[in-house]
Amino acid sequence: MKSRTFVIFFACIFLIAAAATSADQADTNLKKAWPKIFKALNSGDPETMAGIYAPDAVMIMPGESAPVKGRAALLQYYKNILRAVPDFGFKTVSIHYAGDTIIGEYIFSGTFSGPLAGPEGDIQPTGNHFEIASAMFLKITPDGLIAEDRSYYDTLDHMKQMGLLE
Repeated sequence: MKSRTFVIFFACIFLIAAAATSADQADTNLKKAWPKIFKALNSGDPETMAGIYAPDAVMIMPGESAPVKGRAALLQYYKNILRAVPDFGFKTVSIHYAGDTIIGEYIFSGTFSGPLAGPEGDIQPTGNHFEIASAMFLKITPDGLIAEDRSYYDTLDHMKQMGLLE
């Protein structure tokens, strides 16, 4: 009986250690993925920005009528953003890692200096600068690409700072 208990005890220790090693490996992979993602989001190049997403990735953002699905749609999304805000950029406030997800608090900023494609045609630029506090949840594939991007920010504040609302 003692030897069976001893075997079960060590088997449990082994499983816990294996799970911890797997979690550490996942955190390490996420920590390696984040600098690449951050650099791409600040690149000013829509191809580079879209390239950090998996081919079938999904982006869910406030103000979008539907999720942006697939790398081609994400490329068009970033082309539209950079056309309107050529100096668009991100500043990291804090980053956390959980499972396969990067959780971040950041500031996105830029100047609304070009036309922004809207559902009823182009919205003309105001020249206003904005800085918006945001949160993101990025589900990362094993090869370091974004599978799902859920970002949240105050759209009313964003529109006010851009000069689209009073």
